[in-house]
Amino acid sequence: MIWAIVLNGTTGFIMTVTFAYCIGPLDAAIHPPYFFAFIGTFYNATGSKAGATVMICIITLLTLCSAISNVATASRQMFAFARDRGLPAADFLSYVRPGWDIPLNSILVSMCITALLSLINLGSTVAFNAIISIGVVSLLSSCKLSKHLSSSLHSRHLLTSLQT
Repeated sequence: MIWAIVLNGTTGFIMTVTFAYCIGPLDAAIHPPYFFAFIGTFYNATGSKAGATVMICIITLLTLCSAISNVATASRQMFAFARDRGLPAADFLSYVRPGWDIPLNSILVSMCITALLSLINLGSTVAFNAIISIGVVSLLSSCKLSKHLSSSLHSRHLLTSLQT
């Protein structure tokens, strides 16, 4: 896990430095002519619409794959909780249609919840960012808590082995 953090941090730093060198005029980056600032940056870096379009398609494809992976993970967790009777409507959510061998109801409910949460962005960007931030803080807190617990358990094990 440590090597994954080191590798991601290194590649993230390289990407940030590269992006900073290719950003172009600062005024164009602060007030982009497009809805997303990276589109203007790609166009400034390549100087061609075709090159910027290819780069944007790559980012869009990666984002789509990430979204599919997130929905699949959420639906698997929903299915597992429903199978163990931990959610309301457990019979509906844990149903697996014979022959399909996938929990379609969990997948559809997960997709609907994701779509409804993404609609918050239409009403208020601040509310959407607050909800996303809560998720990020929860994820980072759980990682920090598990790391702290494992290190404290490891320390206790070392102390007991040294005392004997």
